Amino acid sequence: MSDCSPITVLTKWLDQYLNFEHLPQKNIFWLDTMLSATEDETASLIKKAKTDAERHISYDPVNRPEVANLLMLISLCTKEAPEAIAERIGDGGGGMLKKTLIEALNEELRPLRAKRAELEKNPEYIRKVLLDGASRAREIGIATLNEVRHVMNMVTVYKKQEFIPVPVYLNGAESLRPDLCRAHTEDK
Repeated sequence: MSDCSPITVLTKWLDQYLNFEHLPQKNIFWLDTMLSATEDETASLIKKAKTDAERHISYDPVNRPEVANLLMLISLCTKEAPEAIAERIGDGGGGMLKKTLIEALNEELRPLRAKRAELEKNPEYIRKVLLDGASRAREIGIATLNEVRHVMNMVTVYKKQEFIPVPVYLNGAESLRPDLCRAHTEDK
């Protein structure tokens, strides 16, 4: 696995064991869900995790994949080897395993949740970051299209577009999506 961050592993685990693969943009959905969830909501979700009937906890990815995944999530949050975590839990069973994961995951997500809550209080900053990012992406896209058209000997060259953010109301909610904003083109 190339990306072993707790969020990536958690997302893959949620996809596999809670069967939410049908959701569009599931990675963004689950990241937002886990960052906006309370510690109790996270606990409730983890308590639904599948384990097996064997009471003794051991790290065996081949024969006990559900238990191994939970141990790996704890390991990613605590930086402790999954084998050591399994040994420490021992005969504590699935309940102790899930309790350990709940504590480790909530501890790992606590600073991220705090930062998210802080950012939610400043919607103008979020809007500015989104618009700046869209503007940079648009400039790169236009430059790339111009380069492709040049290489292909195409005549049309896109001009730089400037988007004027105009609030658009959809279902009563304000949106500043660039594709819904009024645009004008200038020679630059």
